[in-house]
Amino acid sequence: EVSKFITVPIVDDGTVDGPLSFTVVLDTPVPIPGILGSPTTATVNIIDTAGVNEPPGSGDVTYNSTGFNNSVYALALQTNNKLLVGGDFTQANGVPRQRLARLNADGSLDTKFSLPSSAYGANSSVRALTIQSDGRIVLGGFFTTYNSIAANRIERINYDGTIDSLFNPGSGADNPVYALQETFVGGLSKLIVGGSFATLAGRSVNAIARLNNDGTYDTAFNPGTGPNATVYALAVQSTDGKVVIGGDFTAVNGNTNCNHIARLNTDGSVDTTFNLGLGANASVRAIAIQQDGNILIGGIFTNVNGVASSHIARLTTSGGVDGAFTPGLGANDAVFSIAIQSDTRIVLGGQFSQCSGVTRSRITRLNPDGTVDPTINFGTGANNFIAAVVIQQDTIQGYPTNVPDEKIIIGGGFTQYNGQSHPYLARLNGGSISGSGAFEFSAPNYTVDELGTNVLITIIRNGGTSGTNAAGTSDVIVPFTTSDGSAFANTNYLAIVTNLIFPVGEVIRSVYIPVMDDNAITTNLIANLALNPLDVAQIGDQPTATLTIVNDDSAIKFSSATYTVPKNVINGVASVNLYRLGSTAGASSVTFSSGGGTATPGTDYTPVGPATVTFAPGISNALITIPINNNGIPEGNQTVNLTLSGVSGSALYSPSNAVLTIIDTVNAPGQLSFTATNYNITEGGGGGYTNATITVQRTFGSAGVVSVKFFTADGTATVGTKYVSTNGTLSFGDGETSKSFIVRVVNTATAEGPQYLNLGLTNAGGGATIVAPTNATLTIINTNVGLAFVSATNTFSETGGIVYLGTPDTVFVSVI
Repeated sequence: EVSKFITVPIVDDGTVDGPLSFTVVLDTPVPIPGILGSPTTATVNIIDTAGVNEPPGSGDVTYNSTGFNNSVYALALQTNNKLLVGGDFTQANGVPRQRLARLNADGSLDTKFSLPSSAYGANSSVRALTIQSDGRIVLGGFFTTYNSIAANRIERINYDGTIDSLFNPGSGADNPVYALQETFVGGLSKLIVGGSFATLAGRSVNAIARLNNDGTYDTAFNPGTGPNATVYALAVQSTDGKVVIGGDFTAVNGNTNCNHIARLNTDGSVDTTFNLGLGANASVRAIAIQQDGNILIGGIFTNVNGVASSHIARLTTSGGVDGAFTPGLGANDAVFSIAIQSDTRIVLGGQFSQCSGVTRSRITRLNPDGTVDPTINFGTGANNFIAAVVIQQDTIQGYPTNVPDEKIIIGGGFTQYNGQSHPYLARLNGGSISGSGAFEFSAPNYTVDELGTNVLITIIRNGGTSGTNAAGTSDVIVPFTTSDGSAFANTNYLAIVTNLIFPVGEVIRSVYIPVMDDNAITTNLIANLALNPLDVAQIGDQPTATLTIVNDDSAIKFSSATYTVPKNVINGVASVNLYRLGSTAGASSVTFSSGGGTATPGTDYTPVGPATVTFAPGISNALITIPINNNGIPEGNQTVNLTLSGVSGSALYSPSNAVLTIIDTVNAPGQLSFTATNYNITEGGGGGYTNATITVQRTFGSAGVVSVKFFTADGTATVGTKYVSTNGTLSFGDGETSKSFIVRVVNTATAEGPQYLNLGLTNAGGGATIVAPTNATLTIINTNVGLAFVSATNTFSETGGIVYLGTPDTVFVSVI
């Protein structure tokens, strides 16, 4: 002997920990001393499949297919791992391919197979594919031509996609072909064909037939009247060549003990030793024969021979239901495809969303006994049906043997797998992973309208899906809590504190959070979500998340309480803005009206409304235009009252009333007046003068040069003592609207109360007129402090008692 092998068991620790290594050392040979060669040490590297982005069940990022543009129904693997794909598509990896394409082992398009033209390929759906032992390819389906040559629903092509001229099934099938498989009889290659046809290769035959290798009808296979309905699935037993068929039929050649499944002898007759009893209670759509001869069936059925078997079952070689196969609750919807791995584990594809009592979106893997396999994690799975599953076999080169590397390829009606884009085809990483996995939210943020009643929060499990005990058979408990952000519990949402239970194999759990309408206009509000506490090994990338509660409340108002427009506005209209506060998610409306005020309808403006103003979803502003009439009449500024009422879908906020002022721009001399009826000035005290500025305004026109005289006159204040008399003329230039004059107020040293003087306007010139206020007062406020009699003369009755020279609460002084 010149070599020996050492076996070192490797344990999956269930964590993502990068490359690990250990060293193997050769010590002194025993029992007979020898000489050690070189090297005497070796390093073994352990590559973590999760660490290199290959966790079992995840989408294979190294697969170079960009997908198809329509559903995939059939897959077949060649011995070199090239993949044949059939379906309804007309593009593969972005290149024209008519319902049939071939991908290289890495997922890239095999450009040497068929051509990118509508003249090549099938003119309708391909539903079945099989590869014969000599490498030639048989396809069946709905098509009537292939490569523009008549080929009614069945055709055989060469390795490069060209038509095999040696295959001649005559007129083909008169209805679709759904199932194909090569078989051997007397060492000769034959082809079993199943479908919904009534004629095939020029012979009347129902739903099942056998063709010779040249495509002619094999008369040695005689199923009599055959199945009474469509055959969707078939499988040939390798041990004896018998054919197991499944479909919609309830009888075969008149034998009514063939409910949806039957086994035919090599001559086509019904195998009466295959005792199905009551058979399946609905259609069988998938069949796979295990290495031990037991038969797996999948479909639409929920019962087989009186035994509850929800869409998946295993039959013994004699046709009985195998009680050792225990998939629990089975699948909750149809199973369309079954594939068996080299280690005898079972992959199912279909329309189901649960299998064996745990979440499995259209794909699952079962242990050989039918129980859920917790060592693979398909995540959220496919978003639509899976019609076909194949196992791509490869090997990782090593010593002492090559290690199987199996990838799972799926095709169907899906466009996403595990939340990632995979149009109609995906390759998944195979293998196994141990541990209880890591838990995280499916998204960093969830959104719900406050009128949405509740929101579904999803927690996903990555990695292994075993339990928490040593045997991996117990449930995992994940704590879930909510907490306030800008949203408040019991006002905006209902606080939730709960434990989420993940049974063995379960990958998704969800919790509903009720939300509440607070009937208040707010910003969108935030609540916090957390998975806590968790072991460090169980924390995923997203252990916290937020919930955004979208405000649904809104209100409509005027953008301002006042609007102005020149009478001679260029576009002839006044613009009035309405604003919707808060949510714009839905539609709202309000009634707008204009009328009232000093402006005359029809003369100064054209009334608008009552009219309904609608805010479409997403819209927060609305514009109302009111026609303005430039009547050429100098009439001063005019007003129009604006009103909002009859709101729908929103509240009504202030201002809901506004005023539009039409500014008079007609050329007129204008009207002159004081800006106020009273002006105030505080004197400085202690000598000198303080100037009071008095302003005169020009309104309702500013054309031309106008003037007005002004004057002062005594009130309680006397000229010379309290102020300096002044008078004069104010002149307004063309366009000027304001002028002022000064009244000098004497700063006295005495203490006295407020006194006023009179101001007046007179004698307007230049065409202007004087309007109220034409008279005003200037009040002088004294800032000096002192004491004085309230009045210089005081009279009292001699019987009046105490005499107050002031009010009862005044300060008393001695009077001599």
